[in-house]
Amino acid sequence: MNKRAKFILLNWIFLILVSGYGLNLDIAYSAPKPFLDQKKVVPPRMEWSREIVSRRGGSFAFRVRSQGPIGVTIVTDRGYKTAMTRDEKSFKKDDVILTVDSKDGLFEGTATVTAGSSWFIIENQTDKEVEIHLQCF
Repeated sequence: MNKRAKFILLNWIFLILVSGYGLNLDIAYSAPKPFLDQKKVVPPRMEWSREIVSRRGGSFAFRVRSQGPIGVTIVTDRGYKTAMTRDEKSFKKDDVILTVDSKDGLFEGTATVTAGSSWFIIENQTDKEVEIHLQCF
Protein backbone atom coordinates (compact mmCIF):
# COMPACT_ATOMS: atom_id res chain seq x y z
CA MET A 1 0.00 0.00 0.00
CA ASN A 2 1.50 3.34 -1.00
CA LYS A 3 1.74 6.41 1.28
CA ARG A 4 -1.24 8.16 -0.30
CA ALA A 5 -3.51 5.13 0.20
CA LYS A 6 -2.39 4.82 3.85
CA PHE A 7 -3.03 8.52 4.39
CA ILE A 8 -6.57 8.26 2.95
CA LEU A 9 -7.32 5.11 4.95
CA LEU A 10 -6.13 6.67 8.21
CA ASN A 11 -8.17 9.81 7.53
CA TRP A 12 -11.31 7.71 6.98
CA ILE A 13 -10.68 5.75 10.18
CA PHE A 14 -10.18 8.99 12.10
CA LEU A 15 -13.40 10.50 10.69
CA ILE A 16 -15.36 7.37 11.55
CA LEU A 17 -14.09 7.36 15.13
CA VAL A 18 -14.61 11.09 15.62
CA SER A 19 -18.13 11.02 14.22
CA GLY A 20 -19.18 8.33 16.69
CA TYR A 21 -19.50 5.40 14.30
CA GLY A 22 -17.74 2.12 14.83
CA LEU A 23 -16.02 2.07 18.19
CA ASN A 24 -18.13 2.78 21.27
CA LEU A 25 -15.93 4.44 23.87
CA ASP A 26 -18.77 4.93 26.41
CA ILE A 27 -17.98 8.63 26.72
CA ALA A 28 -20.74 10.40 28.61
CA TYR A 29 -21.75 13.67 27.04
CA SER A 30 -23.45 15.79 29.67
CA ALA A 31 -25.73 18.75 29.42
CA PRO A 32 -24.19 22.18 29.89
CA LYS A 33 -23.42 23.12 33.49
CA PRO A 34 -25.74 25.77 34.89
CA PHE A 35 -24.24 29.07 36.03
CA LEU A 36 -27.16 29.34 38.47
CA ASP A 37 -28.74 26.31 40.14
CA GLN A 38 -30.88 27.22 43.14
CA LYS A 39 -33.93 25.89 44.98
CA LYS A 40 -36.23 27.77 47.31
CA VAL A 41 -39.36 26.84 49.25
CA VAL A 42 -42.04 29.42 48.46
CA PRO A 43 -45.25 29.81 50.51
CA PRO A 44 -48.67 29.68 48.82
CA ARG A 45 -49.48 32.60 46.48
CA MET A 46 -46.11 34.24 47.20
CA GLU A 47 -43.17 35.15 44.94
CA TRP A 48 -39.45 34.46 44.88
CA SER A 49 -37.30 37.26 43.46
CA ARG A 50 -33.81 36.27 42.30
CA GLU A 51 -31.26 38.68 40.83
CA ILE A 52 -29.01 37.61 37.97
CA VAL A 53 -26.05 39.69 36.83
CA SER A 54 -24.54 39.74 33.36
CA ARG A 55 -21.20 41.40 32.66
CA ARG A 56 -21.80 41.84 28.92
CA GLY A 57 -25.44 41.04 28.37
CA GLY A 58 -26.71 38.46 25.91
CA SER A 59 -28.95 35.42 25.72
CA PHE A 60 -29.14 32.50 28.12
CA ALA A 61 -31.35 29.47 28.57
CA PHE A 62 -33.19 28.73 31.78
CA ARG A 63 -35.50 26.19 33.40
CA VAL A 64 -37.97 26.73 36.26
CA ARG A 65 -39.56 23.71 37.95
CA SER A 66 -42.17 23.42 40.68
CA GLN A 67 -44.79 21.00 42.02
CA GLY A 68 -47.62 23.15 40.69
CA PRO A 69 -48.56 26.13 38.54
CA ILE A 70 -46.09 29.03 38.47
CA GLY A 71 -45.73 32.45 36.94
CA VAL A 72 -42.30 33.35 35.58
CA THR A 73 -41.37 36.97 34.96
CA ILE A 74 -37.99 38.48 34.10
CA VAL A 75 -37.59 42.23 34.44
CA THR A 76 -34.79 44.76 34.16
CA ASP A 77 -33.19 46.15 37.29
CA ARG A 78 -34.98 49.46 36.75
CA GLY A 79 -38.29 47.64 36.41
CA TYR A 80 -37.69 45.64 39.56
CA LYS A 81 -36.82 48.73 41.61
CA THR A 82 -39.84 50.55 40.24
CA ALA A 83 -42.11 47.61 41.12
CA MET A 84 -40.70 47.43 44.66
CA THR A 85 -41.49 51.12 45.25
CA ARG A 86 -44.95 50.60 43.71
CA ASP A 87 -44.40 53.58 41.41
CA GLU A 88 -46.73 52.44 38.62
CA LYS A 89 -46.26 55.62 36.56
CA SER A 90 -42.50 55.04 36.21
CA PHE A 91 -42.81 51.40 35.18
CA LYS A 92 -42.19 51.04 31.44
CA LYS A 93 -43.34 48.27 29.15
CA ASP A 94 -39.77 47.60 27.97
CA ASP A 95 -38.75 46.79 31.58
CA VAL A 96 -40.47 43.40 31.13
CA ILE A 97 -38.18 40.92 29.39
CA LEU A 98 -40.51 37.91 29.70
CA THR A 99 -43.70 36.97 31.48
CA VAL A 100 -45.44 33.60 31.24
CA ASP A 101 -47.62 31.24 33.26
CA SER A 102 -46.98 27.51 33.42
CA LYS A 103 -49.91 25.38 34.54
CA ASP A 104 -47.83 22.20 34.81
CA GLY A 105 -45.04 23.75 36.91
CA LEU A 106 -42.29 23.54 34.29
CA PHE A 107 -41.07 26.28 31.99
CA GLU A 108 -37.96 26.23 29.82
CA GLY A 109 -37.01 29.20 27.72
CA THR A 110 -34.41 31.72 26.70
CA ALA A 111 -34.04 35.36 27.58
CA THR A 112 -31.88 38.20 26.35
CA VAL A 113 -30.65 40.66 28.95
CA THR A 114 -28.49 43.76 28.89
CA ALA A 115 -25.32 44.15 30.92
CA GLY A 116 -26.01 44.55 34.63
CA SER A 117 -28.77 43.20 36.83
CA SER A 118 -32.02 41.57 35.83
CA TRP A 119 -34.51 39.82 38.07
CA PHE A 120 -36.50 36.60 37.98
CA ILE A 121 -39.82 36.91 39.81
CA ILE A 122 -41.30 33.44 40.20
CA GLU A 123 -44.82 33.20 41.59
CA ASN A 124 -46.17 30.15 43.37
CA GLN A 125 -49.72 30.01 42.00
CA THR A 126 -50.83 27.16 44.28
CA ASP A 127 -52.54 27.11 47.66
CA LYS A 128 -49.68 25.11 49.19
CA GLU A 129 -45.99 25.54 49.88
CA VAL A 130 -43.80 24.36 46.99
CA GLU A 131 -40.11 24.04 46.19
CA ILE A 132 -39.11 26.00 43.11
CA HIS A 133 -35.96 25.04 41.23
CA LEU A 134 -34.30 27.68 39.01
CA GLN A 135 -31.48 26.81 36.63
CA CYS A 136 -29.76 29.18 34.17
CA PHE A 137 -27.39 27.95 31.44
